Amino acid sequence: MDKMAYLVPIVLGLMIIVNMFTEVLKKVMNDKIPTNALVLVLSLVVTFIAMFIYLQIAGIAFVWYMVFIAIGIAFCVCYAAMFGFDKWQQLIEQLLRIKSDKQS
Repeated sequence: MDKMAYLVPIVLGLMIIVNMFTEVLKKVMNDKIPTNALVLVLSLVVTFIAMFIYLQIAGIAFVWYMVFIAIGIAFCVCYAAMFGFDKWQQLIEQLLRIKSDKQS
């Protein structure tokens, strides 16, 4: 159960990495690839790389079902990267609007 507590910070870290790569690649590629597809591919790539780095550092042998676990985590990272950042921006804008309305 200890290791499950690390899952949320890992997903958040991977989401931040995916968001950064997405923004850079969107600028470089001039929006030639749909953003959601780009986020999905980046999520899969970044999650698999992170999984293999973790397995190497922890000295854990790779087992076939880890692929499915990584895909599941990649979809969580993808969802968080696509919708989490937009919702966060929307929340900040709403809070600032409420604050400015109170001051008026």
